Amino acid sequence: MLAIETEVLTIETTSQPGVLAKIAERLAEAEVNIEYAYLAGSRGAEKGLIILRPSDVEKARRVLQEL
Repeated sequence: MLAIETEVLTIETTSQPGVLAKIAERLAEAEVNIEYAYLAGSRGAEKGLIILRPSDVEKARRVLQEL
């Protein structure tokens, strides 16, 4: 069995349409790619989680702090 550990960002955000699009747009402007993303939430929840693996974790963290 092969296991690989990678650093990801976990973002707690409001659960509403367009949130992931805003994050993706901000990262694209900073030339940071999203390698993969997972979303977690439940129907009717006010908040949800976005777990994503950006190509540059530290740059993504700096860019997304302003959101």
